Amino acid sequence: MVSLAYSADEKSIIGEYLPAQVPLKGAIVECIIDQSLNPFHQKIVKNIAKLNKEEQIPLLKQMDKGYPFPYDEHLGLTKEEYQQYLVAWNKKKIVERIPVIFELRNESDHIWKIVTVSPTKTGDLTPLPMSACTYDSQRNVWITPNGELKLVENLNYDTSHLFGAWIGQRWELEKKDSMSQMRESISLGMTQDKQFVYMIYNLLEFVTSTGRPTLGETFVLRLPAKTSKKDPLLEKAKKNAIGK
Repeated sequence: MVSLAYSADEKSIIGEYLPAQVPLKGAIVECIIDQSLNPFHQKIVKNIAKLNKEEQIPLLKQMDKGYPFPYDEHLGLTKEEYQQYLVAWNKKKIVERIPVIFELRNESDHIWKIVTVSPTKTGDLTPLPMSACTYDSQRNVWITPNGELKLVENLNYDTSHLFGAWIGQRWELEKKDSMSQMRESISLGMTQDKQFVYMIYNLLEFVTSTGRPTLGETFVLRLPAKTSKKDPLLEKAKKNAIGK
């Protein structure tokens, strides 16, 4: 029997997406943009650079990370060219880069630990940084060595998003002092077709005074909504890496 990471009296979200105590075979993925988009992108960037600051600010505010530029005459594209730009954008592909074994383990009544490992060239299984994350289902917060990530927003992406249509939530922690600033976030959700679960971990550190980044880590983990129990890599993970 598969348990979920929450009980009826807990205000937990994570259990809607991930089974507990069940190894899942997924992958670190990347969205690859088709080369046909490059001429349009170069033209847009060039035209935005020509604008003065007062013109750039409202244009940049319209932009949504992970989506194509919304149409605006300041982009320097005709309406016909913009439609061609959208066609090129939608040729994007999601590519698996690193195979990953993932498990959500119950540490106590409401504490859940993430275990993520990836096979090396020698066949060994190496932990990934996301293994430092735990989830408190009673308070609905993520806990990392940096502190607690609190729920900040619901996510609802359509098919034009880099990783397609999916719905979920995002937790975030932000720290700032006179020298540096740190922003850490975890996004979790399921694709519209209910085939995959996305877990996105992001850590960014930068200098407060200049905004210059000093550290940046992003992992986009895609897990199947269902998994095969016969997969040999899963069997290896059960024996060697996940609490055995």
